[in-house]
Parts: sequence; C-alpha cells; structure tokens
Amino acid sequence: MSDPSSDPGPIVLVLPLAALVAGVLWLRHGQGAGTGARPTPPEADVAQLVEGWIGELALDPGARLEARLVPLHGDAERQAFDRDALAGRLGRTDGQPWQLELRYPGSPESDVSLPLAGLLVRDAAGACLAPVVEAAPAPGEDAAADPLRSLLAPPVALAPGTGLPIVLWGRAPGEAPRLVLGAHEVALRAERVASDSIPRTLARLEREAR
Repeated sequence: MSDPSSDPGPIVLVLPLAALVAGVLWLRHGQGAGTGARPTPPEADVAQLVEGWIGELALDPGARLEARLVPLHGDAERQAFDRDALAGRLGRTDGQPWQLELRYPGSPESDVSLPLAGLLVRDAAGACLAPVVEAAPAPGEDAAADPLRSLLAPPVALAPGTGLPIVLWGRAPGEAPRLVLGAHEVALRAERVASDSIPRTLARLEREAR
C-alpha cells in the first residue's frame, strides 16, 4: 500500500494550470504594468498625406510672410483625441483643432514686427477658423489660473526672422480660403502635406536665468 503522504494531491495538480493562466494574462495585459510607465499612443510607421493649405504674401519693404495650415496632429488618432479633449475643455460642439504655422523671414530693409491682431481664416462662406484662445492673460491676472489660455494664446506680433505655430479651432476651409491679419490677407491654396512634417510639439517651457 502506498503512503498517502506521498500522493501529489489536488493542489499540486492545479499549480501547473494556474501558472499557465497567469503567464497568458501577463503576456496580454501585464507587460510594463509594474514599471510605472504610462501607456502611450502607437506611433505611425508610415507617413501619410493629410489635407493642408499654404500661402505666401510679399510685404514692404522686401519682407514676406509664409503660412501653412494643417491639422493639429498628422496622426488621425491623436487628432481625434485632442479634438475631443479640447472640445470638452472649451465647451465646443463642432470643429476641430488646427495648426497655423507662420514664418516671417527677416529682411535687410525692415526690422518691423508684424501685428497679429484679428487673426482668422475665412473662405467664401465666411469665417471658418480662429485662435482656440483669443488672448493671453492681461498684466496683473493670475496666469496660473488658466494655463491653457497662457499656453495657446497667439502672440501680439511676429518679429522679423521668427516663426511659430498657432492653434486654431473650427471647420476645414472651403472655397477661396484666405488668412486675414488685420489689413493683410494671404490667399491659401490646398496642398497635401506629409504627416511626419507636422511638428509634434507646440510649446516649450524655458527656465529663466537667475
């Protein structure tokens, strides 16, 4: 007769099955869970062509303004995520975020800044895009109270030899689109843009020297 203490018993028979199930669950869901790393959206492997508009305007004396209007993100999933997030934050029910890239190359004949007051995009049907935030906090206001306003508000003017992106909100331009900057208008023409040429970072925080 065999010694009962030498039989494997039910618990020993179940252990290999439990280990197998645990391994499958770890492979499916647990990788990276204990590292503290936050999940990130998948990166696009291949650049895609997305809708965009470009334009250029000659300014006196000898200066020019270059503009490119593209979606906020070249990746459709990121674009949809930020559209929903900003719509909820801003109380918008339609439209989506766009990125207006402005370049104001320097000119030997001019050192005058270009005012950006009243910036918007119009088409044959009317205004279609405007800055997602109209103005930065005024002097004396608590900028920390609304960081989105401080981050996304367009500057007052564009200095020669500089360029920057401005976040706009609204619908895609239709017929005869143009960028309006005060007394200046820049005609925009449709052009497909490579998604990997769209900047992924809009702002950079720099620590002031003390």
